[in-house]
Amino acid sequence: MVTMRCQHYGLRSGWNLACLLVILAFLGLSGSSSGGGVLAQPPNHGNDVQLGKVLSEVWEAVYLEGAKSGHAHHRFQEVTIRGKPFILATSTLELTVRRFGQPMLLAMSLANYETPAGQVASITVSMQVGREQRIVRRGTVVGNELVMQVQFGQQPPREVKIPWSPEAIGLYAEERFFTEHPWQPGRERGYVKFLPEIDRFVRCHVKAEDYEAGPHTQGRKWLRLRQRFDKVANLEIPETLLWLDEQGRLVRQESVWPEFGKMTLIRTNREQALASGDKPVVDIGLQQLVRLPQPIPNPHQVKKIVYRLQMVNGEFSEGLFPQDSRQRMLRREKALLELEVLGGVVPTGEGAQSQEPPAEYLRSNSVVNSEDKLVQELARRAIGTETQPWQKALRIERWVYANMKKGTLTEGFASADEVARTREGDCTEHAVLAAAMCRAVGVPSRLALGLAYVEHWRALVPHMWLEVWIQGRWYALDPTLGQGSVPATHVKIAHHSWNDVQPLRPLVVFRLVLPHLRAVALSWE
Repeated sequence: MVTMRCQHYGLRSGWNLACLLVILAFLGLSGSSSGGGVLAQPPNHGNDVQLGKVLSEVWEAVYLEGAKSGHAHHRFQEVTIRGKPFILATSTLELTVRRFGQPMLLAMSLANYETPAGQVASITVSMQVGREQRIVRRGTVVGNELVMQVQFGQQPPREVKIPWSPEAIGLYAEERFFTEHPWQPGRERGYVKFLPEIDRFVRCHVKAEDYEAGPHTQGRKWLRLRQRFDKVANLEIPETLLWLDEQGRLVRQESVWPEFGKMTLIRTNREQALASGDKPVVDIGLQQLVRLPQPIPNPHQVKKIVYRLQMVNGEFSEGLFPQDSRQRMLRREKALLELEVLGGVVPTGEGAQSQEPPAEYLRSNSVVNSEDKLVQELARRAIGTETQPWQKALRIERWVYANMKKGTLTEGFASADEVARTREGDCTEHAVLAAAMCRAVGVPSRLALGLAYVEHWRALVPHMWLEVWIQGRWYALDPTLGQGSVPATHVKIAHHSWNDVQPLRPLVVFRLVLPHLRAVALSWE
């Protein structure tokens, strides 16, 4: 069983899993089972907090493509902090899915304090990314800023300041938005909420459409609402349908996600919400495949592949599919891309440039933690007496390939210091550890996010590897394969140093691409 747990805003909004779904399918984030209805821990105010009455507690049964797949639990309680009234809102969503046939438990939760008027005072965002490692973000709204302390595992916390909009409402205010205002067909309202996954705000628009009765309304006459969202950070958030019963209570919602298919949440009691389903659950791994029109024979030996890629219901954003020593664009249109990718590209010494190595890619950060003592020790052990940068990188790639446990999903997106201790994980852990080891011995490195060909599926699947700076150019290595170069079956979507960002934020690039990408033709030699 694979688990992911994160504290997360707005389980009733269409945002729900927008960034995280594709990250989960890609990573298989891990942790320990939350065991049914475990609530998020609120921001720590110590003895200043006095708990009051529970205002509301709500349970929802969650269905994916008609199969009972999990539950949601929301709890709202009055509290007093230093003599002032607040609402403590906690919310948990747990889903059971599959990833390429393997069961996976996704558990997400949020805690925030908000004023009775709905203004957010403080939040805690926490994500368990390894068996013993979490990313914890605790923030307090101070004036027009959210001042957050970000801690990754056992690393010291760092402070991050994010511009804050006074329009943003909290989780309990979002709940009351649907249930405490009168609605009738044609009525429109809106609100603004904060998305901690990408540190952005989104404006939500809600319109009451009509009353309807049918099997999905249990034969009763319920009012249907449609919720739409402004585009944020180039992300399209699917719209959500919601139903209010005769008393104006929110009882059902539906949205369609490229990663999951149709998601339905039905309000019910605790027993029914926690009940197991009797149908096979969705396989989110299969939802992320980019099928190819024909198989690639001897994929690791192919010297060059030309991919003809199309964006369905979208367009290729500027900066995606960057060009480098092994990848170049032959044709680029709004929704069509022809990309030539070379295999086995390594330094030859010809045309070497004397540019200074980019300092940005030698820095240690919370993910590529090259300052960790064990990471440095492993790097020295891997390179031995080698002094040439490319040979150092090759030895590190081989060492990581040989010393990591294969086929394990017990880690999700652990930092290099954690991977150095566990030696477990899939492509993300291989790449993160190798990149940190390279930086530790003076070889600039960055992480590449892209797609790799899997023969069994005849498809491209999300993958991560690294690139190192040698003789004024970037060269790719993949410690998951350990071949000394990267084949033409690796298509890069983006790269990142991972400096000065939320640890999972660069992975959002997959959400921009995967739901819409199609491979319409390819040729090779």
